Amino acid sequence: MERLKLLVQIIFPVICLCSFFSCIDYNGGFPVTDPIPVVNSMLNADSALSINITWSGNPGATSFAPIKDAQVEVLENGVSIGSADSIGTDGTYFYNHIVKSNSTYDLSVVVDNTIYLSSQTSIPAISSFSAEWIGKASWGTEVFDLTIPKPANEVSAVYIFCYLPGNDGTFDNYGIYCASPLCDAFNRVNDTSGPDGFTFIYDEFIRIPADALLNEETIRIASYKPVEIIVMEVTEEFDYYYKAAFWQGYYDPQQQLPFTWEAIHLPTNIKGGAGIFAGTTTTVFDVSEYTDNQIMIYGIVSDAQSKEALSGVAILNTNNQNSYITDVNGYYSFDSLKGELQLEISREGYQTKIIKQDFRSSTWLDIELERITNES
Repeated sequence: MERLKLLVQIIFPVICLCSFFSCIDYNGGFPVTDPIPVVNSMLNADSALSINITWSGNPGATSFAPIKDAQVEVLENGVSIGSADSIGTDGTYFYNHIVKSNSTYDLSVVVDNTIYLSSQTSIPAISSFSAEWIGKASWGTEVFDLTIPKPANEVSAVYIFCYLPGNDGTFDNYGIYCASPLCDAFNRVNDTSGPDGFTFIYDEFIRIPADALLNEETIRIASYKPVEIIVMEVTEEFDYYYKAAFWQGYYDPQQQLPFTWEAIHLPTNIKGGAGIFAGTTTTVFDVSEYTDNQIMIYGIVSDAQSKEALSGVAILNTNNQNSYITDVNGYYSFDSLKGELQLEISREGYQTKIIKQDFRSSTWLDIELERITNES
């Protein structure tokens, strides 16, 4: 009987608490704390150095208050690279300095003469990756074999991305099929409708832990009409940060509050603040160099005066008489063979434009049309 009374005393408050929370509707607000400095800098080998410094803000915000008067010093292998050459309106410090592989970088930042931030990272030596096109598979997917050497000691993981052109001037990152057991399973799902020989599709990227690459390995991947395959070797700081940020993108308070709510912690290697200062290397494969003479032409058609995107524009490839129409964003894309193409671009109310160009690789081609006026 005493045990029963004790059990009731424990369960009753829990039931009341659950009933209380189940009546609460999440209103979209986030806890607010005092802002702290946030550093965001991905140091990529053979690319110009830039460091973004802002104040932290609401997680739902799309922009953050820039810190444009910080004292910033960067050491490369113990030697200062000097002051930033320019500072952007968003708080990005730009340097006319190329990041070197197989090097160490130290960062120190002083904000308002009272807040001191510091960090350190290394840039791995660039490995020699290779890609081989295997052929086309179902649903327009392209199949490749990627050969990945054993990475340097500074590398925590190898990331693989496949990009195809989006309709806003950027690139979209679709899923990647892969059957290799070396890949991290955290962002994959079973897909029985994929190309033959592939069971799993990975959301946005493939991550291979460095400790799984004991020797040179070859993995087979497939993706829908990619124009670029990007392979990144990343340090531990980048690896932990990127993986956590990926999970944060899936966080939906409406679905997860109140009972399964758990803050997704973004790790940081910034002492005295938050953010990331991490080294990477990047190897880019232009798919058109491998895929049986096939390339993709894509871009946006706009009004030459207003710069507004134009929908309903007809783009005729006179080589094969195939015609394509721009969408509501002015975007178009089509496959073609490498070589000289003649394109005829037309829309009611605009002067027809003829473009002759030798295309040797997949190309982003923006086009402007002139309005028909009384004078013309």
